[in-house]
Amino acid sequence: MFDITIIGDVTWDNLLMVDTAEAELHCRRKNLECELCFTYGKKIPIREVVQSVGGNAANVAVASSRLGLKTSIITSIASDKTGLKILETLKSENINTANIQRLTDTDSNFSTIIVFKGERTILVHHQAIDYNLPEISTPWIYLTSMAAKSDQIHSQIIANINKNHSKLIFQPGTHQIRFGLKGLKNILASTEVFIANLSEFQQVLDLKEEKLNYSEDIKIRLIMEKLATNGPKIVILTNGLDGAYLLNDEHFYHINAWPNRQLVDQTGAGDAFASGFVSATILRKNVEQALQWGIANSGSVVESIGAQAGLLSFNEIVQIINKDQIPTVKSF
Repeated sequence: MFDITIIGDVTWDNLLMVDTAEAELHCRRKNLECELCFTYGKKIPIREVVQSVGGNAANVAVASSRLGLKTSIITSIASDKTGLKILETLKSENINTANIQRLTDTDSNFSTIIVFKGERTILVHHQAIDYNLPEISTPWIYLTSMAAKSDQIHSQIIANINKNHSKLIFQPGTHQIRFGLKGLKNILASTEVFIANLSEFQQVLDLKEEKLNYSEDIKIRLIMEKLATNGPKIVILTNGLDGAYLLNDEHFYHINAWPNRQLVDQTGAGDAFASGFVSATILRKNVEQALQWGIANSGSVVESIGAQAGLLSFNEIVQIINKDQIPTVKSF
């Protein structure tokens, strides 16, 4: 029996490290809204290129496995050389790949990730896939980023949950967010844990960004409460250097980001936090401990290039927590 099954697309990531002299940030609203600008028509030199397996599903699967969970993944990969490298990487991380579908008539999903001053801008391409799920009997199901027509499997996931009494974690990707509340209504009603960043909350809820004050906890709480009314029992909002917030039936929690980290690349930080929190929860840690696991994992990832290089093992994360390196959790 596996502890968790991850459902989502995997990609081949190409990370382009851009020096500060080659681009500019144009920011407004007290640096809360920035645009990355290159000179149009110019050849831009890249300091370093790093390639790796990526995509939310792969990142979460690798993280969960390293943290001690028996992990299975349901995804589709191409039968090209890139697909083979993806498959070999997942197997090397002790992830069960029996439910990976090999496609013969398509290329692998890929992302081009521009890393500038530690922040990432992601250009992602998901191949069109007709999704069909096997029966899932694991106690936990983790649904994350998929292609445009992935809503066709929502009814299958809900049927699995109802039949096997599984709990669903939902961390939506780009296409799923664009379904909005109307398109996500049924899956949200069956969700145990919903995880997204502030911008993604705004998109799902169709909120106007200019009306929000990022610095006030009460504004964050109102956003989370609005999402929670649609079904999720636990709602988590991540907000970069501001850390993360959690809302459940009992309390509203906040934890700051791990301070004094050497910010190299934020790719995969959200996945690292989510998988840290979820793994701790499955391992029967309390809410405060689970939030600390999430912060520890994400704080480690941002010090390396790529989404998986800095993911912690079970022993590493326990050692960090025991040394009191992670901020304490505040409840309201």
